[in-house]
Amino acid sequence: MATARDIRTLALLALFQLDQRGEDDVPTITQWLLDAARADLDDDDAEEERSLRLSKRVDDGAIDAAMELARAAYSARAGADDEVRRLAPAWPTHRQPAVDRCILRLAHAEIVSGDAPAKVVINEWIEIAKRYSTDKSSAFVNGVLDKIMRAHAPATTQPSGEG
Repeated sequence: MATARDIRTLALLALFQLDQRGEDDVPTITQWLLDAARADLDDDDAEEERSLRLSKRVDDGAIDAAMELARAAYSARAGADDEVRRLAPAWPTHRQPAVDRCILRLAHAEIVSGDAPAKVVINEWIEIAKRYSTDKSSAFVNGVLDKIMRAHAPATTQPSGEG
């Protein structure tokens, strides 16, 4: 059975493809994701390639969940990009590495949905950034996602200013 991190990793791959190809190619991207996740690799294949393969855990449900998350992030990308631009004005979307941009969009979609605790979402995406992006990406992703979490925290957890 696929883990939440497996699904997030698949969603990252899917969103990267959606950003390049557009939503008209969803069936092709879904099939590519299924093929990529289930590919059998030889023992001689590079460790990096093996780390992307999740064949023993991926089922159609995991692919569906990953595509659902990727499509939600893709649909809401303008709002996510605007919020990131406001929270990190020195790093507008066009200056971010493509992987970081996808991670921020996916995490934003998860945080805004409230389907999982924001701190768990942030920790998971930081770990994915450490694995698949640059050396400095995890710190950048952490800082931006922490600001997004605070902006979307329920009103009851926000300081009221009364004292």
